[in-house]
Amino acid sequence: MDDGRKMMSTSNFTVTDSLYTGTVVMSLAVNRKGEVTSGKVISEGTTITSTPVRIKVRNTAMKLKFEESIYYPEFHHVNVKFTVKMP
Repeated sequence: MDDGRKMMSTSNFTVTDSLYTGTVVMSLAVNRKGEVTSGKVISEGTTITSTPVRIKVRNTAMKLKFEESIYYPEFHHVNVKFTVKMP
């Protein structure tokens, strides 16, 4: 949001899990094509320690798409907060 890059995919930033509820904060690298190329969990703000849930959130984050442009850095970084809740 700080740089004005728009997200092209739609997401409500929630992931369902049958055992855990909480939040996972991810740092994502986005290339100039708007594709997420990597993601890592940021411990600050993350309340879930379960590795399978973190992997599920990472897989969801890797599917996000952002605005394509040559004016952004080669690997633009964004922090995204996901909410994990029970179905």
